[in-house]
Amino acid sequence: MLNSLDDRDGLIWLDGELLPWREARLHVLTHAL
Repeated sequence: MLNSLDDRDGLIWLDGELLPWREARLHVLTHAL
């Protein structure tokens, strides 16, 4: 079964800093626009 991307452990690079996945509010695909 696939895991939801909005409920993950780990870090994501957002606006020049590493944030926990659960605190990132901007959708990852928005960056590609």
